[in-house]
Amino acid sequence: MAVQVTSKDDISPERRIHLALRRQAGEIIETMKELWQRDKSVESFAFSWPTMKLHADDGSVIEDLVMMLVPSDGEAEALRAFVRRTRAYGLLLVRQEEKALIGLFETHHGARAWSIPLERRGDRWGLGAPVVVDDRESVGILWPPRRGTS
Repeated sequence: MAVQVTSKDDISPERRIHLALRRQAGEIIETMKELWQRDKSVESFAFSWPTMKLHADDGSVIEDLVMMLVPSDGEAEALRAFVRRTRAYGLLLVRQEEKALIGLFETHHGARAWSIPLERRGDRWGLGAPVVVDDRESVGILWPPRRGTS
C-alpha cells in the first residue's frame, strides 16, 4: 500500500531536507548541462552538502556546498574519503561518460539519477532529453543500492 502525502506537514524533516538538496542537485545538473553545451565536455565533479561547519586546510569555515574534482583513477576511494571528510548529508557525482552526461545524487533518505544522452546532430553533438529515475541508481555510499526505495 502506498502512503499518500497530503501536505508538507506529512513529510519528515529529514525527507524535506532530502527533497531540498535533490532540488539543488537538479540545479547543479542544469549548470553542468550549460557547461557541456559551451565546452562539449565536462570534468567529473563531486558535490557534498556537509552536516556541520567544516574547517578548510587554510582554517576558513565552510558552511555550504563543497565541490571536488574527481580523479580519473581511484574514483570510488576518493568519493568515500570526500564523504567522510565533509561529513556529507548529501552527495552528487557528475561525470561525462562516452554516450551520456550522468548525475548521481544520494542521501540516506533516497537517490536520484540523471542520464542525459549525448546525441549526434549532423556534424555536431548535443544533449538529448534527460532520463531521471528515483531510488534505483546511486553512487552507493550514502544510499546503498540494496536498500531499494524509500
